[in-house]
Amino acid sequence: MKDNWVLHGYYKQLESKLRRIKSCELCSEINQKYFLEYADFLLAEGLTVPRISKCLRLAVKLDEVLNKDLKKLDKKDVIHYLGFIEKSKYSDWTKNDFKIGLKKFIRWLHNDKEPDYLKMVKTGVRDANKLLPQEILSEEEVLKLISESPSVRDKALISCLYESGCRIGEILTLKLKHVVFDEYGVILNVNGKTGVRQVRLISSTSLLSQWISDHPHKEDTDAYLWCSYRYKTNELIGYKTVSKVLKQLAKQTGLNKKVNPHSFRHARVLNKDIDYLIDNFNPAKKSPNLYVYSSNPAQFNNQQIIKRHFLATDYDIYIDLLHIGRTKEALKFMKNHKLF
Repeated sequence: MKDNWVLHGYYKQLESKLRRIKSCELCSEINQKYFLEYADFLLAEGLTVPRISKCLRLAVKLDEVLNKDLKKLDKKDVIHYLGFIEKSKYSDWTKNDFKIGLKKFIRWLHNDKEPDYLKMVKTGVRDANKLLPQEILSEEEVLKLISESPSVRDKALISCLYESGCRIGEILTLKLKHVVFDEYGVILNVNGKTGVRQVRLISSTSLLSQWISDHPHKEDTDAYLWCSYRYKTNELIGYKTVSKVLKQLAKQTGLNKKVNPHSFRHARVLNKDIDYLIDNFNPAKKSPNLYVYSSNPAQFNNQQIIKRHFLATDYDIYIDLLHIGRTKEALKFMKNHKLF
């Protein structure tokens, strides 16, 4: 099983969906056979568990809205379905997903032949749901969330999410063996959408070090970095748990902005200078509002990242302290100069 899929509950979602389709709880009896055969087709096509679950969800929506044999759809039915989707409160991206799901399922249902009525289904999203700068967390607000958190684990997690700019799934599925401390700070070996890559952290060093010292399974390098406090077994905390913690912290600190595990990725892009972004982020294709870390090892330039983190004089002092083995003093120096 893939850690990231377990994290988001994708396996359970798919199992539940298939069970409810078989019992006709999610769909009409007349379309049940189509959906079960569609699931087999998607699996044979090599789609991932999350993708299969999503395709089924989008297809079942057709049955829910139209309530008829989906092999007998006509132009009038499609117009009704599109009207329902457009009038809904779904985001523009979700509406687009439903349209794509409609076309994929109907094509499969008609043996890869596209009925004429599908030609009217236009897909694509233009500049949807862009966040305004004032809606994104400032660095001061991120630091306030860290400060107000009563848990060392949560302090370290928020700090790592913000400084790394990583996706939540990339951070939560880290294990202790993926964290390497050196004389400059920390290197995280993350595995995500863009493949395996190294991410340099400096500001989060102290908090991460404190959390690992308190980690209930710190002797086990294969243990999850962000484990649950509740269980003695090595169990990673879930996406829902992190979301709940962040919402509580936002309320506690009086923040009126949307705060979720993805907020720190947006904030990192907004709050960093352009040189830093050029070194560390690449615009993702079809995602102009977001950035992803480069998977090219040649772009992982420690010295550039470290130097940009300090003023020139501060950097020299910090390096001098490290070179004479005074690591604690170096970290204290960083903290006193508000580099955490």
